[in-house]
Amino acid sequence: MSQNQVNEGNYNYNRQQQGYDIDPNEAIKNPSFGDAIRSFFTRYIDFRGRSSRAEYWYVVLASYLIGIAFAVLIGITDNIRPVSTIFSTIEGFYSFLVFIPSLAIWFRRLHDTGRSGWYFFVMLLPIVGWILMIVWLCSGSDGGNIYGPEPKMK
Repeated sequence: MSQNQVNEGNYNYNRQQQGYDIDPNEAIKNPSFGDAIRSFFTRYIDFRGRSSRAEYWYVVLASYLIGIAFAVLIGITDNIRPVSTIFSTIEGFYSFLVFIPSLAIWFRRLHDTGRSGWYFFVMLLPIVGWILMIVWLCSGSDGGNIYGPEPKMK
């Protein structure tokens, strides 16, 4: 049995002793890029629980990279109208598909900082709301809170 399996067993045992249900889809504190993207798509409508800072920012990075890729493809094919239209349509479809999962991970990230997902609407405040939101999304967590235990270490 590897050390990771032992640590995971101890972690699950401690959580059971504390009365927590064991959720196989819960966030991992230090996920790899692939783990974060996989979690993003497997927990696509899960507004409960917590998402670690690394998980959230990896998803943001992937979204920006995909957006840049679509912008380049559309720019390159701008002279070829049918192809450019196809890429624009695919980009719109992708944006539609990830809208709800993006809100879900945003809410879970707010939960990790000890705030309700309703704090999302702070962004409606000009300038100050965005600054507050960035500070909250960048801040860490200090153990368990009402939204669950701290995401486990990997």
